[in-house]
Amino acid sequence: MEILIEHLMGISKDFRCIAEKIDGLARALETMKYPTITETPQLEEASEVIPEAPAQAPTDVAAPAQAIAPTRKVSGKKRVAKKKETDIDKFVDTVRRARKDIDVATLMKRTGFNKKKIFNLIYKATRQGKIKRVSKGVYTKV
Repeated sequence: MEILIEHLMGISKDFRCIAEKIDGLARALETMKYPTITETPQLEEASEVIPEAPAQAPTDVAAPAQAIAPTRKVSGKKRVAKKKETDIDKFVDTVRRARKDIDVATLMKRTGFNKKKIFNLIYKATRQGKIKRVSKGVYTKV
């Protein structure tokens, strides 16, 4: 019990020390001068003055026709961007092009995907109803 009391006394001394340091920092912050909204910093004048361009008098003559940019005709049709072939599209096309059922090893060779990717694509394609499972590791088109 006496050891516990000694430890608590040491901790309380540490807290007092920390409190004194925080008080000192607070006093230092109070003495610092912060700029107020009414005070504005003085800008130094530029050492080199840039001359302004002389103003031209307005003319009554119209601008030549060549100066006007031609307008582009806008058709009513919107351009449709070509859809990029996704991995699942490539996978399903490979299964559809197979003459018979196709297994995972053949799919890996033809598509170039790794085994995990193939199994993820099989899961997605079967959920979408694009392919079906014939037996374990063998798939066919729907």
